[in-house]
Amino acid sequence: MTKQPNRLNNHQALSLLVAVILPAVIYTLGVPTPNFGLLVLAFVVIVSFVQLFSMRTLADLHDARLWAIARSVLCYTAWFLLFFLLPSSHLQIWYMFISVPILFLAERVVGYAGETILITHTILTSFGLLMAASGAEYYFHAGSTVLTLAVFIVLFVLTRATYVFVPQTSSIRLASSLVVALLATEIHTAVLFLPYHYTVLGFLTFAAFYVLWLCTYYWQFGVLTRQRVVFYVGLVLALIAILLLVTPWHIVS
Repeated sequence: MTKQPNRLNNHQALSLLVAVILPAVIYTLGVPTPNFGLLVLAFVVIVSFVQLFSMRTLADLHDARLWAIARSVLCYTAWFLLFFLLPSSHLQIWYMFISVPILFLAERVVGYAGETILITHTILTSFGLLMAASGAEYYFHAGSTVLTLAVFIVLFVLTRATYVFVPQTSSIRLASSLVVALLATEIHTAVLFLPYHYTVLGFLTFAAFYVLWLCTYYWQFGVLTRQRVVFYVGLVLALIAILLLVTPWHIVS
């Protein structure tokens, strides 16, 4: 009976270590002049070590362990990609300080199935990934079949990983994940044609994914109601309206 608490304590220690070491290493190699080769190598090595250790500390999750690790990898990837979108070293250093408690909590609760934890984890991860995808199109003109496929794959894996605890058959979870990822990817591709800054486009795709993912999540639990759909759609539309009104966006030529 003592194995599970010991494993959870070990995972808590691991979460603290990675939350301190990873930002320090990435900032050291990335500022002022980033060495992309060393940055990617260091990121892959550290995250791989964390996941290998997690294979043991999360053993009590059984079949859900691999999906929990997938969520963890996507969360670290989103955090890593957002670092490169920050325009100044001052923002980057503040980002690293803020990242310490966020990374600690994100890794600490990766094996938990609570609704609030899953929603928060998915919001942070999907926001970073979709903002990075829009940034790649803006800076590198990377709009292509490869980028579209990459967006679809990461959204599918993220969605399927968060649906692992819903009380449905594997086929329904798979189909729901495919539908959410496909629709969100189509929206991502469509908004790229709008003449706005990539941050607006990334937020639009994120907002659409958030509504699709959350509605499908509640539907699988059998608690999706018209009131929930109206509330979440209204909330997202209000946030988009506020974003466009208070920020001096301009058309990018």
